Amino acid sequence: MKIVFFVLFFLSFSLQAQVPVLNDYDQVWDTQSKNSSESMPLGGGDIGANVWVEKGNLYFYFSRSGTFDEHNTLLKLGRVKISLNPNPFKNQEGFQQKLNLKEGYISITQNATEIKLWVDVFAPVIHIDLTSASPVSVTASYESWRYKNRKVLGKENNANSYKWAPQGEVITYADSVNFKENRIEFYHQNRVKTVFDVTVDQQQMTAVKDQMMNPLKKLTFGGVLCGTDFTAEGIYDGIYKNTDFKGYTLKSKKYSKKHQLKIVLHTEQNAAIAAWRDNLNHLIKSYKPNHKKTISWWNDFWKRSFIYTGNTVSNKNDSLYQIGQNYQLFRYMLAANVYGKYPTKFNGGLFTYDPVFIDSTTAFTPDFRNWGGGTMTAQNQRLVYWPMLKSGDFDMLPSQLDYYLSLQKNAELRSTVYWGHEGAAFTEQLENFGLPNPAEYEWKRPKNYDPGMQYNAWLDYEWDTVFEFCDMMLSLNSYDGQNLQKYKGFILSCIRFFDEHYQYLARKRGRKALDAMGHLVLYPGSAAETYKMANNANSTIAALRVIASKLIGLGENELDKEQLIYLKDFKSRIPPLNYREIQNQNVLAPAKSWERINNTESPQLYPVYPWGIYGIGKPDLQTAQNTFNYDPDVLKFRSHIGWKQDNIFAARLGLTQEASQLSLQKMSNSGRRFPAFWGPGFDWVPDHNWGGSGMIGMQEMLMQEAEGKIYLFPAWPKDWDVHFKLHTLQNTTVEVKLINGKIEDLSVLPKTREKDIISLLNFSEIEKLNIN
Repeated sequence: MKIVFFVLFFLSFSLQAQVPVLNDYDQVWDTQSKNSSESMPLGGGDIGANVWVEKGNLYFYFSRSGTFDEHNTLLKLGRVKISLNPNPFKNQEGFQQKLNLKEGYISITQNATEIKLWVDVFAPVIHIDLTSASPVSVTASYESWRYKNRKVLGKENNANSYKWAPQGEVITYADSVNFKENRIEFYHQNRVKTVFDVTVDQQQMTAVKDQMMNPLKKLTFGGVLCGTDFTAEGIYDGIYKNTDFKGYTLKSKKYSKKHQLKIVLHTEQNAAIAAWRDNLNHLIKSYKPNHKKTISWWNDFWKRSFIYTGNTVSNKNDSLYQIGQNYQLFRYMLAANVYGKYPTKFNGGLFTYDPVFIDSTTAFTPDFRNWGGGTMTAQNQRLVYWPMLKSGDFDMLPSQLDYYLSLQKNAELRSTVYWGHEGAAFTEQLENFGLPNPAEYEWKRPKNYDPGMQYNAWLDYEWDTVFEFCDMMLSLNSYDGQNLQKYKGFILSCIRFFDEHYQYLARKRGRKALDAMGHLVLYPGSAAETYKMANNANSTIAALRVIASKLIGLGENELDKEQLIYLKDFKSRIPPLNYREIQNQNVLAPAKSWERINNTESPQLYPVYPWGIYGIGKPDLQTAQNTFNYDPDVLKFRSHIGWKQDNIFAARLGLTQEASQLSLQKMSNSGRRFPAFWGPGFDWVPDHNWGGSGMIGMQEMLMQEAEGKIYLFPAWPKDWDVHFKLHTLQNTTVEVKLINGKIEDLSVLPKTREKDIISLLNFSEIEKLNIN
């Protein structure tokens, strides 16, 4: 009887739902793909690849951070096709393609044959390793649609910086592709004149052109495809979907049970091709593959942070299971560019594919993406990078933050040339050389219109978005204790622009530079892209207030005496936030006044997120909740799509029902074969600001910090099982497991911060209002 009872107890226990672990979220496909839209992402270092098997052949596109052509199109590096003889993938039975998240590789197996694809995190190398129970021959082809010059016509220019306003003929110039001994060498070298030169002339910066950073002139990028015991086979023509190409083929010298191929990449600027080739060859000769080191990096990456939701016996169509799965999958995609020189692009990152599968009117080459390649739209880019703080991915932030540092000189030259004052003038849509996008700047401008201004109904006077990146710089110190010396001058320069420019504008209108209270008059301004010709926009006031306060808080350890005096004086010139009444409720206003509404953002809630003036554990939470609940524009604009951040607002405000509903909508499966390929939303596929805003919302639902207190579950439903590990201020990590409405495990490091933990799991919304 005891034995029977023990067996029944064991079976009952073993069938209990458990929160998933990382391996439960691995993607496993048991059929081949129809086309590139059903590809699976592979990444590492600064390389991304889209991998799929179609009609028995393995394909992958591959991309690398920073491969911008003359027109600022972010070019793919090519497509690879792998064919085997005899072909173990000739049918579907027994097929498996698997993304192993823990170790960061893709395996494709069938009929006792495995192809493993992995990217070296520490070197620009893609590996294709094959093992088979029976000897096979391998044909490896490099396929290029840029084997010839291609005219870029009409809507296809949306992939470059000219967009709808090309100045003359735009050509994507042919790459060089050749056999070099038993390798295939491919590269693209930009010409001397690029869109940089066109933009500098357009925007009247020619006098200082020699002082400006130019990232495009004679930029060379490419690499080689090579293998052990492979020989050059020949060239063929083909068409994939709507794009013609040439294929360059290597073939294994013999049938074997093991084959190895690799792609080695190299990018260099202002070098002759001979020098570029010598440096590439040096990399090939000196490179020593170490898969264990890359696997170790991925193992450590997953240990530092995670959010696992749902339970292991859930149907994978369950929405709660999916949001945990997709949080992990998207974070994996972000890690593909951990060491990139340039930021992960909001409009597809490194994982775009044939555009015709997204929009049938875009039957263009695989290089196409909407909203440009070298154009970094700040309101979108910020959502890609904010979640990296709570996920502890501090090593991934420099790609975005150091990009801004590289543009500081060019942005300061704008202020000097146009207005004769100091400070770095950054616009919302920013080219990778620090000037406004030339199409958004507008070619047909009124005579004598201020050359420092964009003639643009959406973007004029939107200069404050740089401060979110300033705050990320400051957060590297408050989260991870990093030294701020590298970023301090940049942040001060951004502040000085606002201080000097708005006094400059005031003096153009009249004699006084400040208002009657001694405050800056932030007019004309812009509350995001939505409330235009704004006077004292709340989004700008909140940004200036928070950044100035954080800098002052660093004190004499980081700032000299003159800097501290200046910052305190500047802070006294920042105007107060604006309020209004709606349905007899006090709410945050978008601005003191505005002239029109142009977009569908809710900047009246920016004092909630990103600026954190309002939130759980902070004063007057009711006013912020009123804004979320009563402001007619906020209600009208509410959505989960793309860059919409209503899920984040709801989480920050402790509104559990709204936050959970919006998060389920935003982070559930995309509807594409790879679940985290959301979009196009307002941008493209995969929509990275969609995924980033989803990650942020989930993090804020689980944990927030205010006034030294760490609040757990401020907007997380009690009946949602979860196991998470997140980072917060003062080098603190918090790991919690919530099962059946109860906290089963809690670990806080350092232990001295355990006293700061407050669980809000059983708090009502009214109780949350009174926490402070």
